[in-house]
Amino acid sequence: MAGALIGRDGRVLIAQRPAGKAHAGRWEFPGGKKHPAEVPQQGLYRELREELGIEVSDARPLLKVRHEYPAGVAGDAARRVLIDAWVVTTWRGQPTGLDGQALQWVKPDALEAVDLLEADAPLVTALRLPAVLARATDPVTLRARAARAPRSRERLGWWLDGHWDWADSLTREVLAEVHALGDVLLTGGTQWSVAASVFVDGVVWDTAAMLQPLPGRALSGVEVSTLAEAVAAKAVGARFLCVRDRQLDARALETLAGVGLPLVVDATRPRVGGHEAVTTKLWWR
Repeated sequence: MAGALIGRDGRVLIAQRPAGKAHAGRWEFPGGKKHPAEVPQQGLYRELREELGIEVSDARPLLKVRHEYPAGVAGDAARRVLIDAWVVTTWRGQPTGLDGQALQWVKPDALEAVDLLEADAPLVTALRLPAVLARATDPVTLRARAARAPRSRERLGWWLDGHWDWADSLTREVLAEVHALGDVLLTGGTQWSVAASVFVDGVVWDTAAMLQPLPGRALSGVEVSTLAEAVAAKAVGARFLCVRDRQLDARALETLAGVGLPLVVDATRPRVGGHEAVTTKLWWR
């Protein structure tokens, strides 16, 4: 179990593994092993109480990640781990390293510069993605909607749909304003250009074959609707998956989530269950 505690300023808490433990000196999201008799939420709350001295009162599933550490890493035999990560937004008490571990609060966009354990890489992408992604078709509407949008500890995002003129002065001004709010900007692959890279945080390609290298730490996603497409997208370097197929049910979403990448899902069609598979809700209206 791993908990991504999000502070009021949007920064995320990470912990440094203390001396004497495998991977000592490297960073991770706080947590620990779930007891067999516990449900995931119980295990998470107990681990954070024991490790940080806090009482969690609200958390939601973020992502499940499977990772294999090869033999010889930190002197260990080959080891497979399953990380069940949750976003924690409400707790009582001040997080303290009760095991002697150092703690630090980091902005989501700065997490990739930290020496985190390899298994946590997909969690960094999940935390950089917004909790809710809304459609925006022009700069005037985007400015108005962003100004009145409700704000919380979790990030808000905008899908720049339609045609956007990256050279237009008003467009540049509005996108800079929205970025200053801490919001995430994504666009489709047909909109992608070098000029767009100045403003957008990520791109969603129609197929894995269209995936192109992006500058810096830009997020690269692929639209998928089948497990084969999801596996192919991950194999060529996609960092998240986007599901706009409104016919897929909760079981299909769980299957796609099994590849271990964050899942952005069209939320305009209600689904029963499957909430644990969804990283970001895309409100396509």
